[in-house]
Amino acid sequence: GKTYTMGTADNGGKLEEEVGVIPRVMADMYGRIEKQSQEKKGVEVVVRVSYIEIYNEEVKDLLHPSTPSKHIAIREKADG
Repeated sequence: GKTYTMGTADNGGKLEEEVGVIPRVMADMYGRIEKQSQEKKGVEVVVRVSYIEIYNEEVKDLLHPSTPSKHIAIREKADG
């Protein structure tokens, strides 16, 4: 199912090919950040995360569940 594909908090003991999309992306992203910070001293990296669910055309902020759906804006580009 989708939960398995995306990944869960329990990745202990799983083979690399069994780990979901989110844990893979996070490992890759932080690996790249670590490599870049070792190559270029003094580099500051800021990571911002949104974690949303879209179900039956309703958008839900999974990090702030009390946020009303109509207050969540989804943009395809940074400039809106």
